[in-house]
Amino acid sequence: MVIATETDAMKPFPLFAMLALAACPVLAPRAHTHGEGRLVALLEGASLTLEIAVPLEAAAGFERPPRNDKEKDLLAKARQTLGEASHWRINAEARCQLEHRQVSVPFLDSFEQSQGPAPTGDASHADIEARFVYRCAHPEALKSLETTLFRLLPRLYRFEAIRIGPRGQGKARLTPKTPTLSW
Repeated sequence: MVIATETDAMKPFPLFAMLALAACPVLAPRAHTHGEGRLVALLEGASLTLEIAVPLEAAAGFERPPRNDKEKDLLAKARQTLGEASHWRINAEARCQLEHRQVSVPFLDSFEQSQGPAPTGDASHADIEARFVYRCAHPEALKSLETTLFRLLPRLYRFEAIRIGPRGQGKARLTPKTPTLSW
């Protein structure tokens, strides 16, 4: 299921940003790792975009279609948790306001539409993906982004993160002990 708010934030992804992402070796396809999420933070002008992927196993406890209503509820709870922008804290001086959010949870839509388990198939690796777009009044003041998701998802033990902005690119590993990405 996708949760979206229509705004000008739904413009196509900027060409320079796509080129920067494609050129970054950190974002090259790699093996799926349970417990390891991915975060891309892109600052372009006054727009801050967060692209997040969390293994379904870390968020719901399994990585396959739900077998019953209890498992469907676990997926719905994971969607709600990953869709909360409050789990991403941007330093207050940047004055960023959420404009758009989108969350995609594998298997949940097909379960809800059929009112029963989704068909079985190869679902060996699945991620919940979320996208948050903020408009920042003072993007030059952006210094940090902290996540509180580690407290809510005990199976999540790190985020491999990359930041892209006017001051360059960088990467970091966020963990429960170091949950902050700095610019």
